[in-house]
Amino acid sequence: MVQVTPSASKAVRDFMQEKNLVSPLRVFLNQSSCCGPSLGLRVDEETLETDDQVVVDGQTYLIDKGLGVMTGGVTLDFIDDNGQQGFTLTTARPMGGGSCDCSSGSCGSGGCC
Repeated sequence: MVQVTPSASKAVRDFMQEKNLVSPLRVFLNQSSCCGPSLGLRVDEETLETDDQVVVDGQTYLIDKGLGVMTGGVTLDFIDDNGQQGFTLTTARPMGGGSCDCSSGSCGSGGCC
């Protein structure tokens, strides 16, 4: 299940109109080598049999049913704080994952730190 806050819904609508897009948006699992799994959001033309679909304010969001079960549900929000803007995806259940020691640089360049 995907929940979308009002601020995220407006930001998505504005983005999709600006880019002249009408495609669904997919919440997906982004595997990372040292930081563990994280969630991502992308435009996706393909709806699969294993997808749950949620429509919020006319926008379709897709999430694999298994990912939905694993996360316990996902909330999409849009943050606008002191010039820092962006979407956030939070889960009802912690996803766990790897650890990262930023002080030692153990992740290498481009790590999670």
